[in-house]
Amino acid sequence: MEKQSRLKKDRRRIVIPMHNKDLKPGTLLGIIADLGLTKEEFTDLL
Repeated sequence: MEKQSRLKKDRRRIVIPMHNKDLKPGTLLGIIADLGLTKEEFTDLL
């Protein structure tokens, strides 16, 4: 069974996969883009 977290922003649903391994860089960049953030904005939030 795959677990997923969902984040709502501007009425859109962004699915973030829950894995027991690291996300591939392209997958992470896609999630960041779906959030409407740049890489720099995302890292500033960490």
